Amino acid sequence: MAFIVWTILLFTVSTAMGQSGEASVSSPDGQTLVLEGEEINVNLNSGRKFTASDIFDLMETVKGLQETVDNLESKLGIVNASLESANVEISILKSQLKAEVVNSDGNYSSIDSKIKKNTEYDEKLHTQIDTLNMSTNKKISNVEQKLEDLDDEVHELTNMVFGSSLSPNATVAAGWEYPVLSPVRVPFVDGSMIWAANFKETVHEPTNSDCYATASGEYSHRTHKISVSPMKSYEVRIWIKSTGEDMRNYFGFFAWDENDDLIKGSSGEYTNPYFKTSKGDGEWHLQTIRLLSSDTAMGSTTIVESTGIAEWKLPTNVAYIRLRFLSCYADGDGKSESFFALPSMNELWSDVAHVSPKQHQIVGRWGVAGTYNIVRNVKALQYVPASKMLYFDKKQYTSLLANTQELFTRVCFSYSDDTTAASSERPELLLRFQRISNPTYPQYGSQAGPDGVTYEAGHIFWSGSFRHTWSDNIVYHHTCGEWFPSANISCGSSFGNTCYFTISAETDHVVTVQGIDMELAAFPRKV
Repeated sequence: MAFIVWTILLFTVSTAMGQSGEASVSSPDGQTLVLEGEEINVNLNSGRKFTASDIFDLMETVKGLQETVDNLESKLGIVNASLESANVEISILKSQLKAEVVNSDGNYSSIDSKIKKNTEYDEKLHTQIDTLNMSTNKKISNVEQKLEDLDDEVHELTNMVFGSSLSPNATVAAGWEYPVLSPVRVPFVDGSMIWAANFKETVHEPTNSDCYATASGEYSHRTHKISVSPMKSYEVRIWIKSTGEDMRNYFGFFAWDENDDLIKGSSGEYTNPYFKTSKGDGEWHLQTIRLLSSDTAMGSTTIVESTGIAEWKLPTNVAYIRLRFLSCYADGDGKSESFFALPSMNELWSDVAHVSPKQHQIVGRWGVAGTYNIVRNVKALQYVPASKMLYFDKKQYTSLLANTQELFTRVCFSYSDDTTAASSERPELLLRFQRISNPTYPQYGSQAGPDGVTYEAGHIFWSGSFRHTWSDNIVYHHTCGEWFPSANISCGSSFGNTCYFTISAETDHVVTVQGIDMELAAFPRKV
């Protein structure tokens, strides 16, 4: 609008100049324009004068501004159009969003339904799992009970104590030295009725050192002779129950050598070996003693604190033992009594004896005793004639082994005897491999062997029990003992360090030795 006004004004001024040298016009705001010659004086309220050139410049500037304004208005129209288009798009988006929200609500509902169903399924699954666990645990418990029962059966079948039921006359028939003559019938831990030896406290002064007798007057009970090997370990058990904590119950053993001499030990450690318990809560408890092989790295005795089990190391010259039990030294009020039941003794199997055949390799066999060695009156310990002096050179076998192997030996025995009566408790033969012993010559068997190790005369390197055959010296039996480390053997070529095999029996018989072989094998060395 301002541009149009100034254009008209300019035209008026130019016209006036063409007619006269001076003219005047009125501007819309009341200002006066005066032409003087070629100059145009513009009398403004401020009194400032502008030339025509200034006015034309000013008009050009105004024109430029007007073009800018028009351009901006054009752009503004474009922006407005864009805004309208954007509003339309926003409206569409709002509609779409609203539709999606509605659809999402349906999806949320579907998801909630699925979660609920999964939760119900999960609860059912957990219920089934709990039921399965209960069933599985019950089955496991049944299996464990069967295994426990089977273990008890195996333990009973391998029990080395004859007459262990303690039933009337059982211990007499089994040859107990001090049998149980007046057993009593008592309830056991499982509710069954069993036979037990019963010791009753008598009335006496508390300071008296009294042991108590059974109804038939026995002050202790002692089993039959049980053949053992000093190179093996055994577990001895008995069930005990007392009605008073003042009762002191003793469970132990005595040991004898091959000459039937009681072993006391160099410092009397085997004079009276026993384990004492004063548990008197009226409940049965199982008392255990372990008799460990003579090469066990320990003193003569110890008590394992974690189990409360007493452990004794067997003497190196032990041939057999007898178990014994009794009760003593209560407070003397005559009110307490103790019961002993189900004594047992079982060999503790070594891991060496049961190595798979695939894990060892035979490297040699040594035939010791020849055919038809007749050994009479074997109740007394005798040496096998063909094995009077044995020299065992281990180096010729150990040189065949790798660094990861070690040499083991086992004894195989072919024999028969004159027994004819079949019996489930028939007596045993005891075969030993040991240093020679001769009381007339104490130096025999007591000197250092080829390996430089010194052993006492008669030292037993291996011992094995073999059943009588009741084959009347007609049918020969062949059986082998368990493997044992050859490093334990030290047999030289002189009277001072040589070895032999000895044989004895619980009853007097004639035994025919068909042969004794020593097998040698390479076993994996223990890491």
